[in-house]
Amino acid sequence: MKTVRALSFATLAVTCALSAPSRAADAPSKEQCFDAHERGQSTRKAGKIREAREHFTVCAHEKCPKLVRTDCTQRLEDTKDAVPTLLLKAKEANGSYLSDFKITIDGQPAPPAATDGSIAMDTGQYTVRMELPDGRFVEKQITLSEGQKLEWIGELNAPKTPEPPAPEPVPEPEAKTSPLVYVLGGVAVVGLGGFAAFGLMGNGKQSDLDACKPNCERDDVDAMRSNYLFADISLGVALVAGGAAAYVYFSDKKKGKETASYMGASPIRAGGQLTFGGSF
Repeated sequence: MKTVRALSFATLAVTCALSAPSRAADAPSKEQCFDAHERGQSTRKAGKIREAREHFTVCAHEKCPKLVRTDCTQRLEDTKDAVPTLLLKAKEANGSYLSDFKITIDGQPAPPAATDGSIAMDTGQYTVRMELPDGRFVEKQITLSEGQKLEWIGELNAPKTPEPPAPEPVPEPEAKTSPLVYVLGGVAVVGLGGFAAFGLMGNGKQSDLDACKPNCERDDVDAMRSNYLFADISLGVALVAGGAAAYVYFSDKKKGKETASYMGASPIRAGGQLTFGGSF
């Protein structure tokens, strides 16, 4: 029985010896105490109360020098109620509260909240945003002062109906060349050919008449004049048809649509006539 009791005491002694360095290691050094005391005061002046309390907690340790420990303990007590908190709630326009929303503060995820949902903050100005999974959000600029317990209830409107996509631009119709352009072009070519043919024939007749002047036959003189007349008419037809063809062509290109056109032929006393027209 004595042997068992002795063994138990020995085990207890070893356990205490092993655990003692661990507790000693958790205690701050003298340098750490003074450093925490100095940092706590500077962060407290900067309004970073949460960080200041962390430093004061270190220098309030029982292993710190008494003067430092006493001051840090007092400062820790003074800042207990100085930390501002922010409680955020979101609700629909109909008054029902929401729970599935994400909080960001100055674009960063919010710190962990306490059991009552409040978030411990430092003093200062913040941009707070609450956003729902459907994309709706509410945002506000808030300013927190020491000891303030701020509650903000953000109201979110009904989700917006997505705007219909903008209609695709309708391509402009390609400009089609009117058949009248080809007809008029053909008439112009025929007219130029007639001008050349009748002109050559008239010139040949004129050469023959030069040899018989002034006793030439009346029929030969009339034939020469007729050839020159038909040559002039053919040239006029070519010029008019060519000009009309160019006008119709460029009008079609400008308007980008088909041109209503027509063409017809009818007899006249001197022979025949070609008529054409269109809506330009």
